[in-house]
Parts: sequence; structure tokens; C-alpha cells
Amino acid sequence: AYTDDKLKGFDVHLEAFSPKVPLDSTASSAPVIIYEFYVKNTTEDDAEVSLLSSLQNIAGWDCYTPITNQVYNRNYGGNTNSLYTVGSLYGIDMSNVSLKDLDAFNGHVSIMALSQSGDNMSTMLQYSDVKDLWNNFIQFSSLPGQGETGTSKVGQTYCGAINMSRKVPAGSSTTFTFLLGWHFPNRYKDWDPFVSIPNTPMYIGTHYSTVWKTIIDVII
Repeated sequence: AYTDDKLKGFDVHLEAFSPKVPLDSTASSAPVIIYEFYVKNTTEDDAEVSLLSSLQNIAGWDCYTPITNQVYNRNYGGNTNSLYTVGSLYGIDMSNVSLKDLDAFNGHVSIMALSQSGDNMSTMLQYSDVKDLWNNFIQFSSLPGQGETGTSKVGQTYCGAINMSRKVPAGSSTTFTFLLGWHFPNRYKDWDPFVSIPNTPMYIGTHYSTVWKTIIDVII
């Protein structure tokens, strides 16, 4: 458990889960994790509470090569983050425009926040240095918007962040909901046992991509 003495007056509890539906392999394969932060204001004063979610755009990463120095990896480059809203969902779509359509590592990742009426939502779509994110957050209690522009340089990617702020009355509780989704449809049979044609990986895809065609389909 994480504790912070500076958070006196607030109880924070997290429940994180992926959909698991007995006897329903399709619903259970949804590529999403749901994070529910339960926040209780135990003080006698109303408070403005902000929770921030951040993620690195990993489109292009080979799942093996170490990621060092924050946003550097030899497989990065051409990464871009964009904002979208669907109803009460407020999210960042992360992709890589330099990859071929059938590249094994071409896909999307996304962080989302489920907003409520009255919430103050802000984002920093593209940043390379976590200090820039943190300085904006602690100085303004919100995020500046776009951040860096254009696609990332060769060997680099971007991170993105969403901030959700909400007034929590004295003695009351509320739930902040964030989601993490992914959509990487190009799975290849690239392991050794029983490979009949050496060095020729076979495309097998993923089950979830036959149900949810895009990252937006995943989250709605």
C-alpha cells in the first residue's frame, strides 16, 4: 500500500481490474484495465482534489529492447498523441504513423478518464521530460494542453497525461475512474516449436481485434 503523510485528511483506495465474465471469452478478452480511485474527504472543509494519469506512447516498441532515458528506444520515431472525447470519456490516443499497417508493433494505446458533471479536465498531450509535466501540475493545478508538437524524432517517443479535478465536499466520498486500453492487432507466430518454414513468421492476429476494430471501439 502507498501512504503519504502529506495527504492527511483524505482516504484514498484503489481498485484495478480487467473485465472477466465467466463462460464469455469475448467479453473477458477486452484489452482494457479499469482503475477506480475511491477518495474520501475526512476534513471539515470542502476540497479540490486532482488525480493525474500518465503513459508513454509505446507504439513501435519490440517488447524486448530496454527503454532508457525516459523516452528513448531505437524502435521509436513517428509517435504521436491526440485528444478525443466520447460522451463523458476524455482520453489520449497514442499511435505511431511511421509503421507499416501490418507491422507487428503497430497499434494504439490510450489512457482515459471518466468525467462527471463539474469536473475540470486538462491534458498535456505530448511531453518528453516528466519535470515539465510536474512543474505545470504543481504550479497551475492543471495541464497546458498540447505540449510538444509534431511527431516524435527517430529513436524517441512522447508521454501523455490527463488531469481530472473535482470538488469533494467535507465528509463526502467520490470515485475517480481512469482506464488504460490497447489495440495491437498484428500478432505473429514467431516462436520456434514446429515451425515448418524457417525464419518465416506466420500472421495469426489477435482475437480481440476481431471484436473491437479500433482503440475507440475498445473504450466505448
